[in-house]
Amino acid sequence: MSVWDDFGREYDFPLFEGKPRVYLIASLPRSGSHYFAHLLHTTGQFGSPNEYLHPTLADRPIREVLRELFMHRTSPNGWFGLKAHWPQFVRLLKDPVAYEFIDIQRYIRITRRDLLGAAISYVIARQTSSWISFQPARGQASYDFAEIADTRAKIEEQDRQWTAFFEGLALDSIPIVYEDLLASPQATVDAIAQDFGVSVTKLPAAVRPERQAGSLNDEWRQRFLEEASRHE
Repeated sequence: MSVWDDFGREYDFPLFEGKPRVYLIASLPRSGSHYFAHLLHTTGQFGSPNEYLHPTLADRPIREVLRELFMHRTSPNGWFGLKAHWPQFVRLLKDPVAYEFIDIQRYIRITRRDLLGAAISYVIARQTSSWISFQPARGQASYDFAEIADTRAKIEEQDRQWTAFFEGLALDSIPIVYEDLLASPQATVDAIAQDFGVSVTKLPAAVRPERQAGSLNDEWRQRFLEEASRHE
């Protein structure tokens, strides 16, 4: 598959009728959320979680989009998933009727210990327009200290907003950490399955998308840390 199509038929399940059980992956940029969502999809037990609150869908009423998705992206056991970064989730919060309609029953919060790494990865992806491993680069990455620092600050702010949301409503969330997910994807998915009351088999040996970080990320980190030390 050369193109990641959130609405491609390969992510559909048999037509589902009724009200699904809904979970949300509360994510940060460059936290492995696409990879994690695709792992869940491969099990056939968690629906097809994706960015269904993305701004590109803002021209359609949220409830209209969700009704259609419920029918096609809910797994036979009744679970439907979606993932969202904080700015995308705010769109849902601003529509109380849609928020009540979707009726989220589980929250999975995926974070990353290394937010500098997340910021560097985000800047490279933004500059090259290659957000997922199998998307070809359409631009040249150019190191920019200020852009990396600003991006890290924005990711940190999104993390604070998620924390405030969960604490403000006293909501529980299942914690997933990017670094731990990469180290043990099977154990991560097994833990989610246990919480959801479903069973999963062994994950495929290779699951796309893959981790994108490479030597360029390491070079930029070193440059950033050296420059940051001079600014202190």
